[in-house]
Amino acid sequence: MKDNCFTCSYLWSLVQEHLEELDPSPESPHASAREIPVSRVKFRRDEEMTLQMIWSTGKKSIHARFTAFPVGDPASAMSRKVDVSTFSTSAQPGLWRQWLRTCMESHEKCRQKQAQLQPFMPDRLIEVWEGKTSNEYAWRLVRGADLGSVPYLTFSHCWGTAQPVQLMKGDNTYCHFHPATFLPKTYQDAFSITLTLGFRYLWIDSLCIVQDDELDWFFQSSVMGFIYENSACNIAATWARDGSEGCFIRREPSSINSPIIKLPSQGRQLVDHHILAIDSYLDDVTSAPLNSRGWVTQERFLSRRQFNFSRKEVYWECDELIASEHFPKGVPDELWDLTTLNQDTTPGGHHSLDFDDESKLRQAWSALVGQYSDCEFSRNSDKFIALAGLANKMRDATGDEYVAGLWRKDLHRQLCWVPDIDSRFRVDRFTATAYAAPTWSWAKAEGPVMYDLRYTARKEDSLSLAEVTDLIIQSDDRLNTHSFVSCKLCLRGIAVWARVDPAGDRTKMENSSNYTLSSLSQAGGSAAACLIGPELTIEWDENCSLENIGTSRGQFILARQQEKLLFMLIYIDDGPHVFGLVLRKLPSR
Repeated sequence: MKDNCFTCSYLWSLVQEHLEELDPSPESPHASAREIPVSRVKFRRDEEMTLQMIWSTGKKSIHARFTAFPVGDPASAMSRKVDVSTFSTSAQPGLWRQWLRTCMESHEKCRQKQAQLQPFMPDRLIEVWEGKTSNEYAWRLVRGADLGSVPYLTFSHCWGTAQPVQLMKGDNTYCHFHPATFLPKTYQDAFSITLTLGFRYLWIDSLCIVQDDELDWFFQSSVMGFIYENSACNIAATWARDGSEGCFIRREPSSINSPIIKLPSQGRQLVDHHILAIDSYLDDVTSAPLNSRGWVTQERFLSRRQFNFSRKEVYWECDELIASEHFPKGVPDELWDLTTLNQDTTPGGHHSLDFDDESKLRQAWSALVGQYSDCEFSRNSDKFIALAGLANKMRDATGDEYVAGLWRKDLHRQLCWVPDIDSRFRVDRFTATAYAAPTWSWAKAEGPVMYDLRYTARKEDSLSLAEVTDLIIQSDDRLNTHSFVSCKLCLRGIAVWARVDPAGDRTKMENSSNYTLSSLSQAGGSAAACLIGPELTIEWDENCSLENIGTSRGQFILARQQEKLLFMLIYIDDGPHVFGLVLRKLPSR
């Protein structure tokens, strides 16, 4: 690895971040030498030059992609880049204050959003003061009702395996000032950032919610969306896996600063080009440890502004600007807007949730479901309540009815979610979880799910084949967002009874989800015969329908071949691709 080389430094930082996940298995030929082989290198040259590298050990893969932009276009975002010279992410507080001040004073969209908010104050806040010496802080808990209307910040962080200091019943001592030295490093860094930005009050979940009081926990969780939405800004410890790591980290500037090299142009003349890591925002923010935590999804997308303290640099996010230390006036769209790369799989930032555009908002929700379902939860019962703030916000924006993670308008199409085909998740994904979720909701499945992009992007080119005739939802909260104790859904449409047989050689297709239908018995008449045909092959993850956790995959597939299932058609696009549901009667309980 060459010192001060951008490409080498970037690749090394990426490997370091995922080293534990990439560690070869004991059976791997690379295990003794701890080698991580590069499984693919691909160079493409069309309108832009792109280099792609992939590492894989069989259980984990990471990708690195680099692209080149010609130097010299004054309108290009590349003309706004600034080389980073400092070796710590704590080194540019002046830039943080500039981003915040510009947003509060000059961003019209952000100011309009603030003006539309209803007054709200959390029940508890942390008051922070500087200590007697440098880098020392004192803190105490205060009641929001005693403060009136004061600006405050919020904090997003990973708890990790080492549980942070928590507020418990009877902890009255926290009403008095305490030194912050016994708090996790991440909290101490958050105190430093709060004071640096000119604020004194901060909200942190573990200290502002009584953790062993079920009523307080439930109430505070139910207003979590309001807490983050009304904060002046959210501080995100994006890179840290637990409270011991802190917000700040030492970094190598060479892994950030994009170099200029000479590359042949179309006329074969050597021309100066900027070299950029295409996935830098994705690696630093979207796929960072913090954003694997389920609760953080709504914290991030409901906060009006957010500082992301990542492994390499600090990022700013608001409705009008996504910036970084390297691009303080705006990260190029190619580096954060995944839609420009034909990778519309996850919301790319605050821009992805435009509550004023219903069509875009519904598409963003479908993408957000994919991201959220891949998150981790300390309790499975949190899956609905941790999304309740976003659900309430979308319901207010659309006037639609929220139905256990789906929406009443176009509900029959939203039933056609599919599990992600990643082999790591192809076991026990339809589980008898303790929390209430209907079997037709994506929230019932374990692991990531997704919607077919043909549906989310081109609904106007499809034909509905089913309709919802009845829907009865019972929830134990008045907002119908936290949990669902009973859900009844009636559909009318075209369906066939059939058995399934594996398609192709299963020994060569271990992760295949292709099946053919046999022994068709039409419940839908001639229409079903026309649409199904005699040799229909379907894609279906049978593990997603596995209710009995003790059943092996082989036993399950054999049982499926002997059982008749009901295949219901939901809609057909102009492909033509038919989308539908696989239905079976649940065993009596």
